[in-house]
Amino acid sequence: MSVFYLTSCEEIFENPQERGIDGAWYCQEIHENDGTRNYYIDIEYKSGDSSTVHLINFLDLDRQSAGKTLYIYARVFGTSITIPRQKIEDHTIEGSGVISQSTITLDFTDDLYGGVPWNATAKLTRK
Repeated sequence: MSVFYLTSCEEIFENPQERGIDGAWYCQEIHENDGTRNYYIDIEYKSGDSSTVHLINFLDLDRQSAGKTLYIYARVFGTSITIPRQKIEDHTIEGSGVISQSTITLDFTDDLYGGVPWNATAKLTRK
């Protein structure tokens, strides 16, 4: 009598966090003050913390700031992403969003110089 086992090497991801969201993303942003902008964001996990990510070039600020790497941080829980209130350059950012396999959608506010916050949305697509 012989017994055979068949196995598969295909990965199945239950949620986006299992695959990870690190890497390059194309961002289509609609900003109440700045209009529509398109740019790239790099997402990196914080060293030693799989629930915190850095969004490098958020608001396209890194490209505009010579010699500095600018980023905001966000918390990732399953398919949710939260941007706690924080300051980057003169912008105070806060928001949240949803993660899927190939996109991240963000709704956030951008308060420049302590004025009235502008509303913004961003759709990130995996590059």
